Amino acid sequence: MSLSRAYFELQPINNVVEFSFDAGQDVINFIVPSVNNAMLDSLQLSGTLQVNTATSTPYQPGDIIIGDNTTSKEFGVDNVIGVHGAISKIELNSRRANTSLEQQLNYDIVAKVDRAATLNEEDANVGENDNMNCGSSLVRGSMNKLTRQSINDDGVPFCVPLNVGLLNKASAKIALQKIGGFQVSIFLNSTKQFLFNLDNTYTSKLGSESTYTLKNMKLFGRYQFVPDNVYNGAVALPFKQTSNSLQIVQSSNDTIVNTPMVSALDNVVCVAMPNNTTRNNFEKCGTQLNEIIGQKAYKVGRNGLQYPYDYEIQNVESTSNKLATTGNESVQAGSAEAVLHQCIALNGVYPPYHTMAGPRNETEANAGLYANNNENVNNLRTIALSYQYGFRGFTTNFQSDQIDLQIRSAVKTTNAELPQAPLDQTQTLNCFNKYNSVLSYANLQVAK
Repeated sequence: MSLSRAYFELQPINNVVEFSFDAGQDVINFIVPSVNNAMLDSLQLSGTLQVNTATSTPYQPGDIIIGDNTTSKEFGVDNVIGVHGAISKIELNSRRANTSLEQQLNYDIVAKVDRAATLNEEDANVGENDNMNCGSSLVRGSMNKLTRQSINDDGVPFCVPLNVGLLNKASAKIALQKIGGFQVSIFLNSTKQFLFNLDNTYTSKLGSESTYTLKNMKLFGRYQFVPDNVYNGAVALPFKQTSNSLQIVQSSNDTIVNTPMVSALDNVVCVAMPNNTTRNNFEKCGTQLNEIIGQKAYKVGRNGLQYPYDYEIQNVESTSNKLATTGNESVQAGSAEAVLHQCIALNGVYPPYHTMAGPRNETEANAGLYANNNENVNNLRTIALSYQYGFRGFTTNFQSDQIDLQIRSAVKTTNAELPQAPLDQTQTLNCFNKYNSVLSYANLQVAK
């Protein structure tokens, strides 16, 4: 029962008005105060985004001349996550004894998995993602939103929720007085991780002087005031949290070991990141979710035994075998079984009604790999393992257990049908463990 609601706005406590990774102002700090009998009802981040192609040179509408590979400047952000791609990490710290409540690493990739699992191309082109997040159905749609007329223009406005467990994956509202209020610290990504070229064969490309800036930053939301008996009855706050376990796939037949160390595991999502060609590079989108190069199959085990499946999850056809008979623009793996398990883990149902896991996105992502462009970054191809076993709300105890994942792929091979650049290296796997946590208001400890 709510007595009333009150709107509030918060300004950064940093003594600056512009935030830029390249200028050294790469952390935005807010303090949400302690308010008597108030529950935090909602919280949104807003501001304006500026993109400069060089020092004091704004990215202008006239810079885009579609089809002119000599003079056109075609730069973009990940259209599925928009402004979320500018954030690398978010920390929430209680103002009571400066206790850490939650830390979300790899924020941009976690946001991409969440949004790509629940949006399709039409969803991304309308509503909140289109109007308030600099997003669109494809990269070219978001590209047009990055421009401004002059250096004095504030840039494109945005307004997005913060994708962290305590703020949007909790079973109740945060009791602000019980935690003494909290500090929100938002760490920005590098320019090379946030921006990228649409086509790397064009003459005009992003360079060392290219940058982005966030201005007019504020947090706003609503307090929900409740009666004393309701407020005093709040003793703990259950929420879902995501941690990351970095693993390295070092051969074409490798086994990685993941030990979540949690008492209530929902799912594990393994995202492959080609080390040399994706992260921190203007030539690639740093949040693409493509499968491990030439993925053939994977097996799942628990404590050394195959479980819950006693069989391989196979790609009927691997991309490493397709180019001999298929044009570059039509390469698609026979990964229906892997996609089925991915959708069950991320959506809870199959078939999903809204997801980026479709053949068009996969073929266009593969075409971009061979054509050296980033025109479609919507692809959703992960190794996702559900530990809810088809029952919503069910979780599995992994307090002292380990997950064994054996992957067969084309990593570190000399397959003539694949470009050699991704093959001469190992591949990093971000293994995101999603699990239940409980914040105790008495001692501000988070149990997982």
